[in-house]
Amino acid sequence: MGKSESQMDITDINTPKPKKKQRWTSLEISLSVLVLLLTIIAVTMIALYATYDDGICKSSDCIKSAARLIQNMDTTAEPCSDFFKYACGGWLKRNVIPETSSRYSNFDILRDELEVILKDVLQEPKPKDIVAVQKAKTLYRSCINESVIDSRGGVPLLNVLPEIYEWPVATENWEQTYGTSWTAEKSIAQLNSKYAKKVIINFFIGTDDKNSTNHIIHIDQPRLGLPSRDYYACTGIYKEACTAYVDFMISVAKLMRQERGLPIDENQITLEMNKIMELEKEIANVKHIISDTLNNVNHFFFLFSFYPILRVKGATA
Repeated sequence: MGKSESQMDITDINTPKPKKKQRWTSLEISLSVLVLLLTIIAVTMIALYATYDDGICKSSDCIKSAARLIQNMDTTAEPCSDFFKYACGGWLKRNVIPETSSRYSNFDILRDELEVILKDVLQEPKPKDIVAVQKAKTLYRSCINESVIDSRGGVPLLNVLPEIYEWPVATENWEQTYGTSWTAEKSIAQLNSKYAKKVIINFFIGTDDKNSTNHIIHIDQPRLGLPSRDYYACTGIYKEACTAYVDFMISVAKLMRQERGLPIDENQITLEMNKIMELEKEIANVKHIISDTLNNVNHFFFLFSFYPILRVKGATA
């Protein structure tokens, strides 16, 4: 059945014509390019910032150290007039020397923290430990095994003494047994080389400050039994420390004689220990007071003009 003209006209009128595709305006294109450029720049800046190294340590350890330094300062002080207060005023306000210590510093705090860490590391042996760590853990366990230490008593020390010509106060007939063969040089050398105990003279092998390819003998004044030279005045605040030091020596001598089953003459032991104390006082009195010349390398190298070569028995050129 054919369509009438009116129907055809309606159909033609109602049929939608395809829309013409719209083009971007120059403004839209410009904005799009601008956004793209900004995005590229932002990504580039983020990447550069993430990989940029300004030479400043930002690890947790560095941050803690910096915070500790700032905390120990007193920024209210004028550094040009009192630099010590400016650098250390905060530390002095927040810390006091413990009764059990003769000194207290950041090094002591770090040492205590390190001991806690080492205790945790050394307590438990592990199959993968290298030999050095295994030996360290064995040594640690032997040190904390107090029951074994108590059962041995003074035997380990008494076994060592003959190697260093004994201790006269802890033995009988020392003059007849050791007196003829004893020399200070032999005893000092044995204590230093085998037991790392430096007495009378502090000496060690170290790098030559003038030529780092060489090693030379370094000689220094010794450390004594008490913390510093001032203690040997034995007056005022140091009197108690001196008394305790002598009492300790007396106690050790009595215990050693008791361990060997020797008679104990407390008066004689006290006399001998007081002599030791007097000797330490004499050594302390001739010790160099810390000054600009004590660790002055040029000052000590001046001695080479007098003693250019030190002959050591058994040494080879």
